[in-house]
Amino acid sequence: MIKPNKLEKGDTIGIVSISDPTPTPQSLSQDLKVLHDLGFRVVLGDFVYGFSRNPVEAINEKMADFHKMLTAPQVKAIIFASGGAHAINTLDQVDYSSVRRNPKIIVGFSDNTFLLLAIYVKTGLVTFYGPTAWYCLSHLSDFTFRYFKKILSLPKPLGPLKTRRKLKIIREGRARGRLVGGNLRAIQSLIGTDFEPDWKGKILFWEEFNTPTILLSEALNQMRLAGIFDQIAGMIVGVLSGCKEVDQREHFKLREHFSLEEIIKFQTRGYSFPIFSNLDFGHGLNHYLTIPNGVEATIDTFCKSITLDESAVK
Repeated sequence: MIKPNKLEKGDTIGIVSISDPTPTPQSLSQDLKVLHDLGFRVVLGDFVYGFSRNPVEAINEKMADFHKMLTAPQVKAIIFASGGAHAINTLDQVDYSSVRRNPKIIVGFSDNTFLLLAIYVKTGLVTFYGPTAWYCLSHLSDFTFRYFKKILSLPKPLGPLKTRRKLKIIREGRARGRLVGGNLRAIQSLIGTDFEPDWKGKILFWEEFNTPTILLSEALNQMRLAGIFDQIAGMIVGVLSGCKEVDQREHFKLREHFSLEEIIKFQTRGYSFPIFSNLDFGHGLNHYLTIPNGVEATIDTFCKSITLDESAVK
């Protein structure tokens, strides 16, 4: 495992678009102000606000920005501008050897899961599932920023996570392992590819947004059939904002409506690993925890605790 260097006040953060572009400079201005107010310098990629309409050229533009930030000596961290779609198209274009030579803090969310996990898998670099630059930064709470700065700048274990929401216990137990996860459908799309994580002994964390419960169930069922649940040590579920049965056509409605908890229990039936839900991460939240891929953690439902057992940075 590779840990990036800690982020310090006065350091430069690079912003690049790896999924969807940011609409306008005005839409990003408040978010950049937040980073400046936190004490950081900011530099933007050349294609933050838009790419070519040609998909091949768009991938080349995204990669040019990413690799430029990766090799720029003054840039200490990279935050993706936004989520959206299409990050999966970049995975076979990343220079992973350059990532290993230039290990930096890399933060992203939602569709950015593809790149965060691919980098972790191919290089062993700890990556961070946290706020993107556009919209997220200017809408988050002081609680979120304190934790964001702490996990990126403190080269020692953070210990028990302090949460704003009450953790829900879906299955009792205690487990220790490396955290790996992100957006559920992105994780699902990596199954069977060269970019799928090694799940043995891992604690899987995931969240989803505005997704019908039937699709959540199918994604978890695919993980089950792929043998992922045979390997993981535990599971942490974030806030599943807007996830419900949304099909209004009567002949497609389920005769029985299952809660999200019932779906998770059903798809993990026969397994004994502990499961927490309602942790502070997910779409549309003000209070949000940045979660590191690759860091050792302990989950203990009896103590109602999630503990980071090692630092995410050095």
